[in-house]
Amino acid sequence: MNAEVEVLFFGVLKEVTGIPSLRLWDVSDTNSVKKIIVNRYPLLAEYRYVIALDKQLIGSNCPLHSSHTIAFMPPFSGG
Repeated sequence: MNAEVEVLFFGVLKEVTGIPSLRLWDVSDTNSVKKIIVNRYPLLAEYRYVIALDKQLIGSNCPLHSSHTIAFMPPFSGG
C-alpha cells in the first residue's frame, strides 16, 4: 500500500528547496521519497543530510504508511 506523507526540510536544506515542507502521495518507502525529492530539487545532491522518520533517525530504507513524517536535516553535532 502506498502512503501520503509529509516531508520537512531543516536548516540550509530549507533554503535550497525554498520551502519548509511538502506532501507526497503514492510513495512506498523512504528511498522513493528521497528519489522524488532529489529529482525535484537536484541541488540537494550536493549537500550532506540525514533523514528522520517520525523523529527517529534512520540509516536504511523504511516502508511508509500514511501519516508518517519524513525530515531532511543537515548534519549536526551536539555537545
